[in-house]
Amino acid sequence: MSLEPERHVEVWVIQAIPRHAEQLLRYLSSSVPLGRELAHLKRGHRDSTGAVNVLLALVSADDPEVPNRNAHAVLERLGVAREWVHTATLRRCVVPAVAPRTGLQSQHWSRTLWPVIYRPEAPEPPILAETEVGTALELLERLEHETQGTDVNAALVVRWPLPSAPAQVICSVQGPHAPLRCIDEASRIFRDRDNGEEHPHYMLTGLDLFTVREPCVCCAMAATHSRIRRLFFIHPDASFGGILRVGVHRLKALNHRYEAYQRQLAS
Repeated sequence: MSLEPERHVEVWVIQAIPRHAEQLLRYLSSSVPLGRELAHLKRGHRDSTGAVNVLLALVSADDPEVPNRNAHAVLERLGVAREWVHTATLRRCVVPAVAPRTGLQSQHWSRTLWPVIYRPEAPEPPILAETEVGTALELLERLEHETQGTDVNAALVVRWPLPSAPAQVICSVQGPHAPLRCIDEASRIFRDRDNGEEHPHYMLTGLDLFTVREPCVCCAMAATHSRIRRLFFIHPDASFGGILRVGVHRLKALNHRYEAYQRQLAS
């Protein structure tokens, strides 16, 4: 396998004023996200001189060819405050458009192009039985129907011990951080009903979580913490998703991992 990337893209890079670097990175994360396709690129890094270099955004077709003459226009388009950066350092930079497939590629690209994140491919989750696929799709369609035409997320916690058994909905929640709040509500229900014996404290061992939108990192961590068995979701979240972008459900450093299924459940 070649060490060179299959494709490249151009991005704007600038040196941040050190005391404003964290503020700039927070702003870019929320207002100028790179998207899932460029999630392998580090947003900022400190070079050998100590300068903090920050990846601002992809170069737009309307952006100027010579950045130092029109730096203010680029910064204004992106909404970046001039006091956060050294304006004269704005430059175009060629970066890998694809994620590294090997550790050697990651090291080579980080040294010669731009620092990248290497995430070894996680194994595919087990293929579901036909009866499981049908039931899972019904539950996801129910959630999507309930939130149709809105930006509201919704989540269900379900007891589903066997593929052939009916799925029992424990609770349903809509609104911000719906997965986390649904997990919390299910834990409360079990504590009240079972007096903490079957599901001590926050544990939801063996239960499944369904949600319209991919959980954020916080909600995905809540699923890990509560020992959820499986997660099912419909729509990805390229900016804040904790599954496809970060892989919270498969992190080796954590003491629990769960399977995650999106859309094409049988594939």
